Amino acid sequence: MSPNADVKIISRRQLGEGEDSCEIYDAKADKANVSFAVNHGKKLVDIYSVRVPQKYRGKGQASAALTYVTQLADDLNYRAKLGASPLDARTNLPKLIKLYERFGFVRTGRSINFVGDPEMVRASKRERMTDVGPTR
Repeated sequence: MSPNADVKIISRRQLGEGEDSCEIYDAKADKANVSFAVNHGKKLVDIYSVRVPQKYRGKGQASAALTYVTQLADDLNYRAKLGASPLDARTNLPKLIKLYERFGFVRTGRSINFVGDPEMVRASKRERMTDVGPTR
């Protein structure tokens, strides 16, 4: 797995075997950390978190991490899913949602927590090419 050479895999765990297996990753893209799982049974890349230290925000760090993970999803022809939830009080939710939308994520209409932060999905490469889009 190497959609982007600027990203370093910090840890990888394999759960299960075969087509129902799942791989859990922690990776670093310069100053950004990203945690995600590749679920082969569901054909889904589930992004758990993208974290960028405050002093490096607004400098493309999160975009580098998201480029890596969305390219991986495209290479596998899997959907991607995440929860748009600020990790601290200084993170602006509308800006966060706009960032994810730039990468093709759309809101599903479901919340991921009690405060109403939205779940967002990105269609697989095949779905985007055929204009089917993700199931909401």
